[in-house]
Amino acid sequence: MDEVGNEHQILSWTSHGAQGYSDPKEAEAVARRANDYMSEQCKKNPKRFSGFASLSMHDPKQAAQELERAIKELGLVGVILNDFQEANNGTKMLFYDQPEYDPFWAKLQELDVPLYIHPRGPIKEIFDHMWKDRQSLLSAYILVPYAELIS
Repeated sequence: MDEVGNEHQILSWTSHGAQGYSDPKEAEAVARRANDYMSEQCKKNPKRFSGFASLSMHDPKQAAQELERAIKELGLVGVILNDFQEANNGTKMLFYDQPEYDPFWAKLQELDVPLYIHPRGPIKEIFDHMWKDRQSLLSAYILVPYAELIS
């Protein structure tokens, strides 16, 4: 960090994060553990590191509660989400623009912290339906056919 003049860095869990777990209880537990770990690591050198929380987005009210815990109790400074939550054994994508997510958005606004929505590739079932013949539209960083990546 010193070599390139980076004084402070915000750390986050990489894609797919908790959004890659289609089981709600597993996703919640993984996000909670990730947030605890992130907080522990950032507290080792708070002048250099801050962290973004990870959340399961299966249950918007639970996500709001974990967000509040991560910010107020753990000292994290924002949240990172991937652009959809896997559900139904990886066959469904949950998006956060539905009315049931209003409690989450209200909590985020109340806490006044940043949200980073990180893109990710689609789940296989959706890929096969929507992007099979349009792989060039899938992502700027995938250089090999998606079928090769998942095989």
